[in-house]
Amino acid sequence: MSTFKLSRLILFIVFSFVVLAAGYGLFYYYSYLCKLKRIDFLEQTQALTAKVSAKVQTAWDKSLENTITHARRLVSGSPEQISKALKIIEASQNDIQRAFYIDNKIIYLPQWRKFRISKAREELDLGISENPEFKRAEFFEYQYNFYQEAVKIYEKFWLSNPDDFQAANALARCWYKSGDFDRAEKIYRQIHLQNPSIQRPGDVPLAVTAAFQLLNIYQSQQNQEQIKEFGYQLYRDLLDEKWELSQVKTDFFKLKTESVLNQYMEDENFAHKFDRLLARGKSLKKIKDYVRFISSRVIPLIESSYIHDYRIFFLASKTAFLLIIPHGEGYIVLDINYVQFVQNNLIGLIKTLAKDHGLGIKLSAGGVVHNFPEVSPGHKTVFSISKNFPDLKLELTLPDASAADMNSYLFKLRNVFFAGYGIFVVVLGFLFFLLIKQIQLAELKSDFVSHVSHELKTPLTSLRMFSEMLNRPLRLPVHKRRQYYEIMNKESIRLSRLIENLMDISRIEKKKTLFYFKTENLNTLLKTASEIFLNSIEKNQHPLRLELHSNVEIDMDKDAILQMILNILDNSKKFSREGDAIYLKSLVQENQVVIIIRDQGIGMSKSEIRKVFKKFYQVKKSYEDKFKGVGLGLAIVKNIVRAHHGSIILESEKGRGTTTRIFLPLKRT
Repeated sequence: MSTFKLSRLILFIVFSFVVLAAGYGLFYYYSYLCKLKRIDFLEQTQALTAKVSAKVQTAWDKSLENTITHARRLVSGSPEQISKALKIIEASQNDIQRAFYIDNKIIYLPQWRKFRISKAREELDLGISENPEFKRAEFFEYQYNFYQEAVKIYEKFWLSNPDDFQAANALARCWYKSGDFDRAEKIYRQIHLQNPSIQRPGDVPLAVTAAFQLLNIYQSQQNQEQIKEFGYQLYRDLLDEKWELSQVKTDFFKLKTESVLNQYMEDENFAHKFDRLLARGKSLKKIKDYVRFISSRVIPLIESSYIHDYRIFFLASKTAFLLIIPHGEGYIVLDINYVQFVQNNLIGLIKTLAKDHGLGIKLSAGGVVHNFPEVSPGHKTVFSISKNFPDLKLELTLPDASAADMNSYLFKLRNVFFAGYGIFVVVLGFLFFLLIKQIQLAELKSDFVSHVSHELKTPLTSLRMFSEMLNRPLRLPVHKRRQYYEIMNKESIRLSRLIENLMDISRIEKKKTLFYFKTENLNTLLKTASEIFLNSIEKNQHPLRLELHSNVEIDMDKDAILQMILNILDNSKKFSREGDAIYLKSLVQENQVVIIIRDQGIGMSKSEIRKVFKKFYQVKKSYEDKFKGVGLGLAIVKNIVRAHHGSIILESEKGRGTTTRIFLPLKRT
């Protein structure tokens, strides 16, 4: 491997390493900047999310604290004031559906003053029922229908103890059976009004029994006004749960009362009054069901755990929750409309936050979703507002515009890096190209010096050798002397042409080439060139075929054009086989003359054609020993053609020769 080839290889390796190292370094730095930008964007997003979430959580906790404080401030100790305070709480906040107070298993509701969850039953003193005399009265009543005898005994027991309602009830029952409704009514009314809670096991209170007996008496007497008035009051007492009855028995007595009162619905005033009572009954039923739910679900929760500040208890529908607040010896319980509470305490704040920070905020609570405002998809962050409200979630959407700004910045940054790297590669490539050119030029100049030395040495050697032979004292034949003189003449001409070419290429490089233009006949010049060419070769070595156009005159430097033709003919001779003809032709095309020189030599490839006009370039290095030269001929030709404002085209094919076309402008008339 030559020194120049090794230099090119080393230079290529060094430049490749620099390009790859610079590319890796730029890519690493670009990735680092992108990472910093993304981290900054993420930190800004997290900071904004934390700020918004903190404000929302603070507002939510504050709203619960305000509700708790308001309820505690209103509720006082006495049952009357508790009921009034609960009504104020319900009226003052539209998100509170119900407010009640639980104290010692008693629920205080605004609709009812109180509702005892577990009433203590008064045990019946069964001593009177075991009295033989009382049993004898029952025997007279039930076995023999001797009501008068039974009345005497029952009356005796009642008069001796006016609070003995069992004896009073038995006495009234006997008067009723005997048909003395007036006396029976007085006793039953007394029992009903005094409302004793005693009852036999499995039976109903005596006050309820007395009430329905009174209703039967009024029916027997066909006293419609009394039936409507007393029946209405009885139905109302059943609705208000005046007596401790099971739900089944309460419903039974209500239906029985309704069946009696329905007979008098033709009275419009009474019908309207009773319909309102029925509507109240439906409303109270809902309250009773609600109280039963509280009794079965909420009170066991309170009893089984210690509630410090408050406790949240979600109802089955998830659209409401109970806020249980310890207060005194009991608990304030607020039944809050979840969706409405969120609407009142968070929506305004969230709208403001969405507007101020350019965010899309979606709030989910109680199965309801609120969007502020509707935004296109972007970077989303979801978080819970409170651990007590697991379905209360906030989704923040950083609009795509923010992400787009970041992506736009990264895109511009990438373009800047790519452009910078591209410019760096181009500049480096240009430097690489210049250095390669310098190496190639140095290589060509080295070859040139070698070839010139060889080219100069050959004619000088011949001149020296033949001059010495002519200077010998031996007499040489005349033909030998003539032969030696001819050889010396040819070698001197060859040496002169070589020196002239060197001087021409030197002038070309220094841009000091001078041309002297004059109108000349081109055909005359071509004939002169052909004669010089034929005189420089042996006879019939390369036949020259001339085909010239008549009267072709152009403005030209005669010596330069002659040199150009001779250089091309010399190349044709050099690369043609002995005996191959060379064609020299001229013709006129439009406003220019064309000089065509064609040979039948070895030809050139397309890649070689692009290089032959460069200085010091020689075709076919493998033929260097056979085809001597320094690679300047065609470079000089191109310079001469360009100086004459013409052009040159080279056509060649391997093994089929080369055709050179020179286009020169005609003389302007």
